[in-house]
Amino acid sequence: AIPVVHFWPRRLAVETTHPMHAGFDVAPRIETADAILALDMLVPWLPARHKLADGCRIVQIGPDPSFSLIPMRSFPGDVVIRSSVGAALQELGDALHPALPEHTKSVAAEILQERRRRAEAYAVPPSGLSTNAWVSHCLDRHKGDDAIVFGELGCDPAAMTFKHGDSYFGHPIAGGLGWGVPAALGAKLAKADRLVVACVGDGSYMFANPVACHQTAAALNLPILTIVFNNAVWNAVRKSTLAVYPKGHAAAANEIPLSSLSPSPAYETVVEACGGAGAPGGALGALARTVESVAAVERDRAGVAVGGAARLCGGPIDPGVARRRGSVAAVGRSTAGAHMACRRRDLRRSGHLSRAEARLSAPASSAPRCGSWSTCTSCRHSTTRACCPSRRSRCRRCCRCHRRSC
Repeated sequence: AIPVVHFWPRRLAVETTHPMHAGFDVAPRIETADAILALDMLVPWLPARHKLADGCRIVQIGPDPSFSLIPMRSFPGDVVIRSSVGAALQELGDALHPALPEHTKSVAAEILQERRRRAEAYAVPPSGLSTNAWVSHCLDRHKGDDAIVFGELGCDPAAMTFKHGDSYFGHPIAGGLGWGVPAALGAKLAKADRLVVACVGDGSYMFANPVACHQTAAALNLPILTIVFNNAVWNAVRKSTLAVYPKGHAAAANEIPLSSLSPSPAYETVVEACGGAGAPGGALGALARTVESVAAVERDRAGVAVGGAARLCGGPIDPGVARRRGSVAAVGRSTAGAHMACRRRDLRRSGHLSRAEARLSAPASSAPRCGSWSTCTSCRHSTTRACCPSRRSRCRRCCRCHRRSC
């Protein structure tokens, strides 16, 4: 019966529906805790904001619990254990006595009450502009339980529900801006049957090189939903400046230097440059409806072999939504010719088309065509035919005719 708090997590240790999941903010519990177990945490709390209870003991466990490569780190540790987290938790669980059922029920009931109170607060629409929590709440209602969300200074995970350990990934502290969208593309490549969402700030979206990301999504048929939380400011610089110099010259200025991202471009039109269709989200109700429709389309894609590409919607201040459509329909509608054969080759390499599906979707004609996809009869590796009559079904490496075409 130990409450678990995810403080700026890179990924989830337990699902948010677990009875012991106590949210993403350490403040409510760190001031009353008599002991804290930090599991491979570089920054388990913020000393300037969080005050530990008197006599609180700190236990740090991780492969490098002191983070020796970090030049400055001043978090105390009464017990510091160098171990993998999984092995340490197994040994710790075996050593601890089972919790009393009454205590477990009491703690679980307290956490459940806090969770319901937060859910009620997040369900109330803001009176003005959209907030990160409200956009996250809208997304959570329609994303489904198997969706994978990547958060990079965008969504508020406390306003969302994640029922699987691999459902949420936060940006690593070691990384720079621009991690979210490429990471989401990699997840879609590995989990093609799941909805993948990249929730990024407008600065993070700029640093991700969005044109390259959407072009890659279109080329490899990797449909993801990208939500741009547009507040027209580089908030990392702004918050850091105000935290260190709350009464400095920058805080007194109308606009903190080197933090503004105004004027904001029309982010929903970026995917149009890659062949997508974009539309601004507009009011709060329109944003909620757009998230619902995009998530529904993505869920309906489960029965389609090829299609889609990338989708984009804007965030709190200047919301916008776009959907990226693919240029190829379902498998089986391809026509004869080298172009579609090369298309099948690309799908085979990206894993969206099995070898059997590639053969079934091949043109009816059995005559070999220049540039068509086949298998080398010698080395059995897939290859592309050339115009060499001596080569036949052999790849360039196995062909011994020494012609220039090979």
